[in-house]
Amino acid sequence: MSSVYLICRDARADSLITNLALGLQLRAGGDDVAVLFTGESLCAFTGETWHWPRHLAGRPAQVAIAAGAPGAGLSLNAEFDRRWLDLEKLIQQATDAGIRLVACPLWTDLLGIGAALPACLARPDMEQLLGELRSARQVIGGF
Repeated sequence: MSSVYLICRDARADSLITNLALGLQLRAGGDDVAVLFTGESLCAFTGETWHWPRHLAGRPAQVAIAAGAPGAGLSLNAEFDRRWLDLEKLIQQATDAGIRLVACPLWTDLLGIGAALPACLARPDMEQLLGELRSARQVIGGF
């Protein structure tokens, strides 16, 4: 069971980065952490893209994020060129650190995407998820 649950609902790259970065910090502090992916964010795991909000979509912002990532302890830099971003590396960093990535069963069923979800996402049923949320010390949504 995770002591802290973060909820990521948007398929925005900044939302993914924030949730996983916070999760990594909490995990480093000894918390058991899970990130619950709902709605739009689940679609990004099925071959859709993580999109950038308008003010972060330009190349100057992307280069700044790439430059700041190592100092923040985030594996975001693409192998072929460190000025580019690779969100898959951050997802792998989070799973390697022991952060549990969880697919919301409601949205998995509503979207009919269960077969397309990657193995990195845990797939509890609704009863299991509700039990985990009830027993979590803290549930944080909105990033």
